[in-house]
Amino acid sequence: TLISGSKLKNLSWIVPKKRIDGLDIYEDPVLDSIQTISGKTFKVPGRTYAIMVDVARGLGLDYSAFSVIDVSEIPYRQVAKYRSKEISPLIYPTIIYSTAVLYNNAFVLVEICDIGAQVADILHYELEYDNVIKVAIKGKQGQQVSAGHVKRIQLGVKTSSVTKKSGCANIKNMIETDNFIIN
Repeated sequence: TLISGSKLKNLSWIVPKKRIDGLDIYEDPVLDSIQTISGKTFKVPGRTYAIMVDVARGLGLDYSAFSVIDVSEIPYRQVAKYRSKEISPLIYPTIIYSTAVLYNNAFVLVEICDIGAQVADILHYELEYDNVIKVAIKGKQGQQVSAGHVKRIQLGVKTSSVTKKSGCANIKNMIETDNFIIN
């Protein structure tokens, strides 16, 4: 397995607080708020969240899934997850959107291999969600997260053997060093 057996053995199994149509919520979102102290009003920022999205075709052969991660501080924590074999790629962006809005307009990274590009496009262009992460294509240098002000840009990340190897190594390291807590 990717994660060492000894680490897997010590991971905690946490029952979700809520289950809603494939969405397991472990922690409710901590939202931005306004507080008044001694007559002065202050904006108190909530938590920062990111959603990592994997897209399947909705034919019952594979899962469409995403994880909501609290990235406000290390260790990062998985606060919710969604998983479905039947969700249509045309409906899936609506579920991603509603969850992202619930979690303080979370940043959303979509894997755009196969049908994923369609999900990212619907999320960004039809649902007008601005926090879809954009990636600049740098040729032999690979892909890089971008603000979107360059010529070769795409919504989401296209996985390859190089990006999978790098991503797996990073997630393995983060979990095994307790910098990312998963449920």
